[in-house]
Amino acid sequence: MSYFRPFSLTAIVCTALLLNACQTKEPLPPTSAELVVFAHNVQDAAVEDLTVLASCSALGGPVADQASAVRESWQFTNTELLSRSEALILADQPDVVNWDERLYSLSSVFKVRDLGDRVSDRLNLSQRGPDAQKAVCRRELDRVESARYTELDANAALSQTLLSDYPPLADNIVGVSDIRDRFNRWPEPGRSFFSVSQSLQANCSGNSRIITLLNQWPLESYAHYCNQAPAALVSCEWGECRQQDPTAPDRESE
Repeated sequence: MSYFRPFSLTAIVCTALLLNACQTKEPLPPTSAELVVFAHNVQDAAVEDLTVLASCSALGGPVADQASAVRESWQFTNTELLSRSEALILADQPDVVNWDERLYSLSSVFKVRDLGDRVSDRLNLSQRGPDAQKAVCRRELDRVESARYTELDANAALSQTLLSDYPPLADNIVGVSDIRDRFNRWPEPGRSFFSVSQSLQANCSGNSRIITLLNQWPLESYAHYCNQAPAALVSCEWGECRQQDPTAPDRESE
């Protein structure tokens, strides 16, 4: 004969309640480090997509029309998250210079140039025939049109936190979208490049790289990187050059 034991039922109920409490526990909010990594992923995706849009737009004709339409869709879908991502990146690694009456992140300039070149190499449009160019661009433009940067976050917590808790990029700071538009073609080095290069390399014990930003004599501008880290903006007029070190933006710009 079996006997009913009240304490056994109580134990079962308590165990079930504890398990339910564990299962419904609120997830921990994203850490600052996780948000920064996600912000960089968003910015990387934007540079890649913007390079595709610029490269395919340059083909002209129906492909350029498609690229223009996709650009509008892309802006509507992703600009807000991109803006907040760039503002967070800038707060994490302040490297702003004042150039041409606006503020530029030298890291953003480097990313648009470096990652943009890699994307262009992948597309390889210059080495393809007209039909192959169109086929590649149609495929890539379809991908860009369906891109949702919020989906780069598997559980949506990171994108939701950025969109709800972080400010957008300040109006006077140039983001990767405007950098990509301005430097659709990167200028060749100017007359002062050799002397500028010698001077900057002397102050960099590692890998020195210079990106030409402006070559319209008598005006020249160069961004300098030492071991891929932003080092300086050099602006020249009639061969007379001055150097500007990157800093954090003023609080009013944040």
